[in-house]
Amino acid sequence: MNFPYGDITTPPPDFAPPEMWPEFGHIATSRTPCSREEVGTDRKGTRWGIWPIFFEEYVGDEKPDLQAADSGALTYSRAVVWKRVRNTGPEKGWVTLSKRPHRIDGYYRLDKNIDFVAGWSKSARRDLREWQKKYLGTKCAIESIGYEEFVEAYKQSTVAKKTDSVFLEILERKQQIPICRENSTMWGVRDLATGKIIAGNVNYFSRRYKSSVREFPFVLPEALGGHASVALMEHWMAEALRQECPLAVATHFWQPGEPKDWKGFSAFKAQFGYTYVACAPALWKFRAGKLF
Repeated sequence: MNFPYGDITTPPPDFAPPEMWPEFGHIATSRTPCSREEVGTDRKGTRWGIWPIFFEEYVGDEKPDLQAADSGALTYSRAVVWKRVRNTGPEKGWVTLSKRPHRIDGYYRLDKNIDFVAGWSKSARRDLREWQKKYLGTKCAIESIGYEEFVEAYKQSTVAKKTDSVFLEILERKQQIPICRENSTMWGVRDLATGKIIAGNVNYFSRRYKSSVREFPFVLPEALGGHASVALMEHWMAEALRQECPLAVATHFWQPGEPKDWKGFSAFKAQFGYTYVACAPALWKFRAGKLF
């Protein structure tokens, strides 16, 4: 594969995609019009859809127990997808629609005795130094902020205008899940002159998997050129160490065959020293259920 950001390795034993973390609130990510529910017992999956089209999803290498999922309000006939991590072999009764990895993620293994910034690209290190010299504490500050303030700032960003309210609706649903809300922090870059939040993101921390991920990043036009996004990356990794979640995870790096407009986001993330892992091709099967 012609992957532009670095070498791809096999996921290490302690790597788990955020969708596996109870603290991540994956059930919240299906689109707003959909009905949704968690299914299964130990290794839970998610089911969502609008009648008559429904899907069921599992993430991880443990084979889904589909019989355990044959209960619930949404047990209609459905397409089931199993997004594996390391297991690349065939499975009886399942089919693959593509030989490509279903996703390429990255991880950065943090160590309190090692300066993690040293593993960043030269340009990212330079941008961080400039932020610390020209902005931190004099023009801007990074603060933990509340949900309402985060949302109001996010609405003014370019990403909000491009995606309408999709991501804000997901964030709202995540805030309604106690374990998700209690293991996340919203961070904002505040302009000290105006008091306005000009950039931000949300950090999620998994105690179970000792991992962290960032979501819902945004930058307002007045923050462009000030390296606020790089500053938030440094703040996130430092906070992950403080929270004893030393595996910093970044998801969805662009790979050939995916929309080219994803490349810009991937190129930004690729500055921060990740090791890249290819998750196994997804498997599919049809599960018969009720019609009405």
